[in-house]
Amino acid sequence: MSAPISTTRHLVRGQRVSLRRQLADGQGDLIGWVLTADADGLELLDRQAHRHRVDSAQILALRLIPLIPPGRNPENGDRSILARMLTDLTGAEVTAEAIAVGRIRDLVDDVTPALDMIDAGRAPSPGTVLISGEWAVLASPPQKAHIWAAWAALHNARNLAWVAKM
Repeated sequence: MSAPISTTRHLVRGQRVSLRRQLADGQGDLIGWVLTADADGLELLDRQAHRHRVDSAQILALRLIPLIPPGRNPENGDRSILARMLTDLTGAEVTAEAIAVGRIRDLVDDVTPALDMIDAGRAPSPGTVLISGEWAVLASPPQKAHIWAAWAALHNARNLAWVAKM
């Protein structure tokens, strides 16, 4: 667990935080990625891609949390379901034996490029990435698609699957 943070001015774009804030009708928790931060407060992007502006005066508690949670062990995923998802994405028949998997947090250490895409109103092109629950399936291997993996992480994906062999 990370220690609480007493100010927003030292936060930088792309960090992930958990905060408790004062609302008009009580308190509320918010988890998200920092878009902007200064002494007056911060703007966060939550996992549903909603933006939240939180003034410093509203913040009751704030702490850094892991950039991308680990999710379930991807080796335990049902490869037949992943094969169907990859077949739908790529348009070519994919077998369960041809699939490689990995944790997004092991492949991505910076979500800033994905935040920049969202700010620019861009999303992955159709046929690039498909998200279902904690899984993102990629049309290309993750070393060539780290930005799409980061984008998927911002949309709550935790694990990746891709075609490793034909």
